Amino acid sequence: MVPVLTLRAVLETAVFFGEQPDAADRAAQHHDLGVAVGVSAAVVVVGLVLAVQARSNAAATVFALLGLPTLVLALLWLGTVPAPAPGAPVRSETHQGACQEHSGGDTRCPGG
Repeated sequence: MVPVLTLRAVLETAVFFGEQPDAADRAAQHHDLGVAVGVSAAVVVVGLVLAVQARSNAAATVFALLGLPTLVLALLWLGTVPAPAPGAPVRSETHQGACQEHSGGDTRCPGG
């Protein structure tokens, strides 16, 4: 599950056909990496606890080594904090569809 989420997160912001990722893509990437970090950290912690309870040095070593990719994934996640999305353009509902005359020729406004 963690490799799939990580790959999905990387592909969220990949540039295809010159199309740059937008704020929604970056937010989705940040979410996917956050879930991957959480799942990976939980697996490592539960594995370490079980290995220590079973007094298995080999298993404890394996789960401790699994913590290294989790650390790298966490650092990757911290580097993808999405920038705040710029505010959407404000449209005035009172002037929506209103006719506005322009200079330079005929007017397309009714009655004038």
